Amino acid sequence: NSSHPDAADKLDDSELGLFLDGQLMLRLRLYQPPRRHLWEVVRRLQEQNKVAVAVVTGDPADAAPDMPDIPYHKGCSPEEKAELVDAYRRQYGPVMFVGDGTNDLMAINKADLGVGVYTGTMSIRNHADFVLFHPNLSVVPEMLAFSGKITGTIRLNFFWAVAYNFVGIGVALMGLLHPFFAIVAMMLSSLFVTFHSASLQRRQPSLGELEKQVNLVTGEPLLRPGMSET
Repeated sequence: NSSHPDAADKLDDSELGLFLDGQLMLRLRLYQPPRRHLWEVVRRLQEQNKVAVAVVTGDPADAAPDMPDIPYHKGCSPEEKAELVDAYRRQYGPVMFVGDGTNDLMAINKADLGVGVYTGTMSIRNHADFVLFHPNLSVVPEMLAFSGKITGTIRLNFFWAVAYNFVGIGVALMGLLHPFFAIVAMMLSSLFVTFHSASLQRRQPSLGELEKQVNLVTGEPLLRPGMSET
């Protein structure tokens, strides 16, 4: 009889029990093991992307494996996960949180960048800023590396536009720049910004490159056959 007043006290939040006359006859512990290659992804984030990484799980302490030199928060409730996001933001700055379940939604909403791993839960798609439609987390380091290239391109384009216009306007005010050459120079400046931005497409890893790189690290393809790059 699971309605016995002391029955609930004998179980953790992650356990199911079968009771007979108030006696616990069967205990089932539910937990989700870490995703394959999680530790390799964490190592790549630390070494290649130079970011601080922590692992947060709702699994109880004795069900989650230990990982040396990595903050590993076990047995966390959704509220505690959200509190950890705030704590890491105060310590390190902007926080990205990657989650795959409804118990991660509060932390995903709290994070500066919430990444959801779509596993059939529609709420993940509605709350995350970025959604992975396959379970392989190896794409996360690639995503951060490519976003860094985008940021660098934007900054260079902005610096070029400011410097070019500052010099060009100064020369024009002194009467040293013929209108024809001013038009040509403006066109060349616009072409530089356009082609420099378009170079991101060439620097973006192709499907084959991603598969090759991830295979070398994890032993399985980042994108399975039939899955598009997007």
